[in-house]
Amino acid sequence: MYSPEFRELGFVKKMLLMGLWGRFTLYKYISCWLLTEGACILFGLAYNGKGANGESLWNGVENVKLGTFENTTEFTHYIQSFNINTNHWSAQYIYKRLKFLGNRHVSQLATLLFLAVWHGFHSGYYVCFFFEFMVVYMEREVKSIVNNNAQLSEFFSRPGVGLVVKIFLRIYTFVFMGWCLMPFALLKFEKYWAAFSGVSHVGSIFFLLWPVVYGPILKAVFKRDKKKERNE
Repeated sequence: MYSPEFRELGFVKKMLLMGLWGRFTLYKYISCWLLTEGACILFGLAYNGKGANGESLWNGVENVKLGTFENTTEFTHYIQSFNINTNHWSAQYIYKRLKFLGNRHVSQLATLLFLAVWHGFHSGYYVCFFFEFMVVYMEREVKSIVNNNAQLSEFFSRPGVGLVVKIFLRIYTFVFMGWCLMPFALLKFEKYWAAFSGVSHVGSIFFLLWPVVYGPILKAVFKRDKKKERNE
């Protein structure tokens, strides 16, 4: 990802390779989790009682939901399907206990900072979790803009448009998971900075400028419907 040969490739090819690299990097974690989960099931350690229909549940140590992971259309789906136990623990014992701060974004950022420190002190961990915060923040804002504007909601609810958007979002999550994962996997500043430069810092332009450029512009163009404001 940070080699001179990669820099010489075309932009589209680099984007797809970045996504492919990120996917295979995540598969290393998933493979370990699934092998461990299988062993725990065989030993009976993963037994988790009965389901709603009386079936036996063997998801006591489940750490990845493959169906959700392989069909993501937003980064929240990655969070819901990947490293489940750690995410559940941090949500229960860090995020919820910071409710007294009175700000969801501050609580989320503090939780991600805790996870970064938990992993170690390489700068790559902190950059990775910061981008996770920015991506989720941007996606929530986009959904809020669409849901609170009748014209946008109607447009995106059309069957043909919905299919195109779903394909676009599948590509978006596939490609930019590679971007977000580069600092975590490469760790050292000189390596992930070279990798960022190799793809023209596309993620920084896309996510970091949202609060100061794209977000305010879209909110000004697609204003909230007055009816929805009154209902709220």
